[in-house]
Amino acid sequence: MKLLIVTQAVDKEDSILGFFHSWIEKLAENFDSIVVICLKKGTYNLPHNVNVYSLGKEEGKTRLTYVYRFFRYIISLRKEYDSVFIHMNQVYILLGACIWKLLDKRIYLWYAHKSSTFSLKIAIHFVTRIFTPNKTSFRIENRKVQIMGHGIDTDYFSPCVCGSTENKFKIITIGRVSAVKGYMVMVDALSRITDSRVVLEIVGDPVTQKDVIYFKKLKQRIKALDLEHRIIFTGSLPNNQIVDVLRCARVFINMSNTGSMDKAILEAMAVGIPVITSNEAFIEILSPYGLMCKRESAEDLAQKILQLKSLSRDIYKDGLLRNVVVTHHNINTLIYKMSNIIKTDFNT
Repeated sequence: MKLLIVTQAVDKEDSILGFFHSWIEKLAENFDSIVVICLKKGTYNLPHNVNVYSLGKEEGKTRLTYVYRFFRYIISLRKEYDSVFIHMNQVYILLGACIWKLLDKRIYLWYAHKSSTFSLKIAIHFVTRIFTPNKTSFRIENRKVQIMGHGIDTDYFSPCVCGSTENKFKIITIGRVSAVKGYMVMVDALSRITDSRVVLEIVGDPVTQKDVIYFKKLKQRIKALDLEHRIIFTGSLPNNQIVDVLRCARVFINMSNTGSMDKAILEAMAVGIPVITSNEAFIEILSPYGLMCKRESAEDLAQKILQLKSLSRDIYKDGLLRNVVVTHHNINTLIYKMSNIIKTDFNT
């Protein structure tokens, strides 16, 4: 069976979507051939049965060119795929649905966000199934929704002793520098911890102009609290460099209010470090360990960090948090399940 994948980026060095490179690799093991249409392509090294076609963002093409190329590809390559797998962006479904229906191609959507836009509600009518990590990652009730777990490469994101000899208690957070990620709360929590050895590393950059304005306010807040020497801005890193940063951290924090199952939290859990979050998607997983934090509460976050600091890191060597990811959010399990569903539908 042959599969068409439509995604935003094929670039293993992309700081946000680099992980999807491994998804394509795993899908290639389950299908005879794969055609990938992406908005932009960068560095990739995929199996011989995968062909990548770009809409041209990396070339600086216009949106009109994107649309023209999209239609040209899905029509000219129609004999090269039997079903369609869309990653996250439902707009591609609205563009291609009529053609795919005429060609008798089944459409599948992976979606992991609490946002339920009008375009998403329309796209649902054209898909065969919607794959999502958990119930909070797709908020529209529909019989087509299937809870699948996430797809973390737990062989890559694995525990390892960090070689750093720094006498620091390093806290780390990873994600776009944006108000929705709750960075102000993290900074205020750090200000409540008097031990100067406790430092915070922020991995990520602002993306939108609104983010840039927020970033400036965040830096002003850090300066006003005299925390410049305790907060490290690393900037965005390729997904394949994140694991080394995680391994050198003592705690991962996430104060996001997105409500969807954040992949960065699961990656930290897979590496074996404790995580603290206010993200409601993790209540069932983390509440038994006392690792859920009150939303927008710097005081609660500071207390939980200090509680973890007072414990030996050895308490997490039993791998309970990692086992959750290995069991329920493993890339091998996810790709196997999705592939089987797509192939079974095709043969019925």
